[in-house]
Amino acid sequence: GAGPRMTLTSVSSQDTEASVKLSLDKVPNGGGAFFSLGARVTDANGYRAKVKVASTGALTLYLVKVVNGTETTLSSTSLGSAFNYAVGSTLQIKAQVTGASPTTIKAKVWKTTQTEPDWQLSTTDSTSTLQGPAGVSLVSYLSGSATNFPIVASFDDLLAKTP
Repeated sequence: GAGPRMTLTSVSSQDTEASVKLSLDKVPNGGGAFFSLGARVTDANGYRAKVKVASTGALTLYLVKVVNGTETTLSSTSLGSAFNYAVGSTLQIKAQVTGASPTTIKAKVWKTTQTEPDWQLSTTDSTSTLQGPAGVSLVSYLSGSATNFPIVASFDDLLAKTP
């Protein structure tokens, strides 16, 4: 039950659209693995798009907020079998965070061989500590019940811009 994370706070913005490509050297077993792209984050707070890769390759997409290190799911959806992850695939994750009080948070994920879909999740939130400018982040987490580690997760083409 662990994984590395990276936060880039030197690129601070209130309205941010971030995207990154993700590939894995194997599909995790057990409880799977989670990968997050933060579009307005500090070390302990932020809004993130989170993707779960289950042991079957099935994907679940979440919009989460993190306040003082505590994560809360704002919205989630299980994606159909057309999105299932298989070794050799590359996923594109995109998150967008705009506005303040309320903030609109959107996310989508797809295989790079597919056409980019419309936003798969969208919600709003007005948590006061998350309304100002912040940076971007990448987080990976392997379930404590996974036994086929190490799993190499490769992130590429990280892009953060104003939407």
